[in-house]
Amino acid sequence: MSFETIKFGGKEIFCGSLDDRIPDAFPRPFAVLFLAFNEEDRRKGMLLLDSFLDKGCSEFQCAGKESEVMHDDMDEYLEKNGKKRVLTTFDGDVVNACQYHIFGVGKVSACLIALVADYPHVVSHLKRFAAQCEG
Repeated sequence: MSFETIKFGGKEIFCGSLDDRIPDAFPRPFAVLFLAFNEEDRRKGMLLLDSFLDKGCSEFQCAGKESEVMHDDMDEYLEKNGKKRVLTTFDGDVVNACQYHIFGVGKVSACLIALVADYPHVVSHLKRFAAQCEG
C-alpha cells in the first residue's frame, strides 16, 4: 500500500500503514500518529522510531487501548537515545486523538503522518476532521 494524501487547511496528512515503506522526506517539522490497539501495533511502531527521528520528526502520538504503554516505551527509548526534545502524547480514545492530530498538532507541524490505514474507521475520522478545516 502507498501513502494516501488527505488535504486540510493548506496542509497534508500522509496516511499509510505500519507496513508501508516510509518516504525519504516530509516537510518539517512533522508529527506521526501511531495506533496501539495491540502488542503487534506497538512492536511495529517502535521499529519505525529511528527512521522518523532521522527524517526530522518532532512529535509522536499514540492512540488506542494500548497507547499509554506505547507512549511510555517511546519516552524511555527517546530518553535513552538523547532525543528529549521530541514530544510524545497518548490518548486511549481514537476519535480524540484524530481530532488532536489535525486541530492541535496540525497548527504547528508542516505536515502530519498517520499510520492508521489498517483501520479504515480511523481513516474516516481523520477525513471527517480534515473536511471541517476545508469548510
